[in-house]
Amino acid sequence: MDKRSGNLKTNFTEIARELNISRGTIYRVVNQSPLVAPETRSRVIEALNRHGYYTHRRIRRSRICFDFCEFRYLKEMGELLMKRLPESEYTCFRTDHRKNRETFFNTAATCDVAVFCSIPEDSLLEEVHKINPELFTVTLTTESCADVTITPNNKLGGELAARHLASLGQKDIAVFLSDLHPTRMERYKSFIGEMHVLSPDSRITPIYHHDGISFTYTFEDYFRTCGKMPDTIFFPAGYFAQIFWDEFASKGAPYDQIGIMSYDHPEDNFHPFDRIEFQRQHILDWAEYYITNRPMMKKRSPVHTSVGVTLVTAGSIKKKKG
Repeated sequence: MDKRSGNLKTNFTEIARELNISRGTIYRVVNQSPLVAPETRSRVIEALNRHGYYTHRRIRRSRICFDFCEFRYLKEMGELLMKRLPESEYTCFRTDHRKNRETFFNTAATCDVAVFCSIPEDSLLEEVHKINPELFTVTLTTESCADVTITPNNKLGGELAARHLASLGQKDIAVFLSDLHPTRMERYKSFIGEMHVLSPDSRITPIYHHDGISFTYTFEDYFRTCGKMPDTIFFPAGYFAQIFWDEFASKGAPYDQIGIMSYDHPEDNFHPFDRIEFQRQHILDWAEYYITNRPMMKKRSPVHTSVGVTLVTAGSIKKKKG
């Protein structure tokens, strides 16, 4: 029998007494012996999870598929996470399912874990689970049917942004939405819902920026047609707030009169804006935890872990008079 290497504080004798079975049956389950009835195996797995015992042990080097995309933030997150995993225990493979779907599926078929830094569609996750039913899936973006999704608390973040702007009397607000990114849309929906509750007469105007169109052109076209300058522009992805500052607001009037509200992690805050802030480190900590402590699951039930967000004020939005 293999040496037990899960949570060594778990008391197998107590679990055996609780389930009215022998300790040997528990050992057979954690060592994946076929000599256990399915119903008994399920009862043991549930009890082990309740007692904090994780049976996915690193008996061999785990194989991890990191699926990337072109979004800078997600690429950086994936690279940082890969560096955290010791090479002696993990073998990492890079894919991009949008560029080469076949390579992605072939790689995922032989891996233990797939980490998506690529905003996967649920249909892709369902298909890869059919190819490799044992694959443990983790996404670092928006809600999904992956085993684990880790994101900032986008609902709360949007609400905090709305409360801040409403408290400053901001009523004419533009929101910059790039490529209809689902994470940014989560923040936008939460923001607009809270604004309409707190300030029903406010005007919220989305600015849609599409692939293949320059950032500068998108804003020039918006300012040509908006009629009246907004009080504030909310950027659900803070990287674009920096670009707006560099290309417009820093050049003076009339753009320097527009308030800027950002949403980002501290590493991307080159210019001090009022912002919703989250710690990238917290997302990486949780991702590493789930990869190294995969729970044994009776059934797949997606887990969504939301890391905390806070409001940081820096004076980029002034209180409206009257």
